[in-house]
Amino acid sequence: MKLGLQVNGEQVSIAEIVAFGKAAEAAGFDTVWSGEAWRDGFVPLAAVAAATSRIGLGTNIAQWTRSLPNLDLATGDLQELSGGRFTLGLGPMPKEWNEEWHGISYEQPLRRMREYVTALRLLRTASLANPVTFAGEVFTIRNYIRFNGPLEAPPPTLLAVTRFGMARLAGEIADGVTLNSIISNEYAREVVLPVVDEGARAGGRSIADLHIVGSPITAVAETTERARDLARHQLAFYAGVVPYIDGVARFYGRYDEVMTAKAAFWRNPLEAVALIPDDLVEKMTVYGTPDEVRDKIRRFEGYCDEVSLVTPSFMLDHGAIREGHEAIIDAFRR
Repeated sequence: MKLGLQVNGEQVSIAEIVAFGKAAEAAGFDTVWSGEAWRDGFVPLAAVAAATSRIGLGTNIAQWTRSLPNLDLATGDLQELSGGRFTLGLGPMPKEWNEEWHGISYEQPLRRMREYVTALRLLRTASLANPVTFAGEVFTIRNYIRFNGPLEAPPPTLLAVTRFGMARLAGEIADGVTLNSIISNEYAREVVLPVVDEGARAGGRSIADLHIVGSPITAVAETTERARDLARHQLAFYAGVVPYIDGVARFYGRYDEVMTAKAAFWRNPLEAVALIPDDLVEKMTVYGTPDEVRDKIRRFEGYCDEVSLVTPSFMLDHGAIREGHEAIIDAFRR
């Protein structure tokens, strides 16, 4: 199982992201992942690419809010800059972000994603001698030209997966999936991945043909109690911000508690943190001392090809966030 590090969070500078990327490479990590919430999805990875030579780079995740020509050029440039080390992790993000921030309709999200991935692959084949046209229900692109010619080694495209529709679509059309950080081991094995497999079979293949990336919230500290408290902070972030934690909450019989934390989130974020039950932190995150976390991460073996370890950052001070990245790198040094 490959090992990745998610290098972002509140208050983390690009200089620190580069330092974490270099440290992860030196420690033997396989990939550095960057999410598009705190910063742009690609610029920090470009900086890491320029400062490293071996480690893979991936977005976990980039939003689908860019125009397709912009996405084609950005991902092609990052693939070239990194020497072929880049993976595009792609997702829609919450409905409110699309509509209220980007002015993008959230209607037909599965149709939109299917066309987005299909059109992107087509655009990468374009050249001055071979303009391409895509005509879908959502996207229409006419006579697109890649002035540098076709992208010779396109990066793989993984789709972010939480709910069933996207899970099925990812299995059918993507090169792999990135599991949302709220997806626990049991929920992944029993609920989500069987749906991914259904999609893969509909596409004439099996789930074994896909690259599966888990993204567990991972907190490493000197004591188990301190690590659990750190992990609780990040779980509260997901309870408050994302609308799709409800399925996992119901799975564990904690729907009412999570909805109470969600209601408190915008009133008092620290109150939301306090309302996350201990047993839910245990089931939905990876936390503990270095030895405990190394043992717990083995839960992902057998169904994940890679884990991207997500450092808690929500409502934590800068020092704690920096120490969280460093503690993960030290705990998993190879």
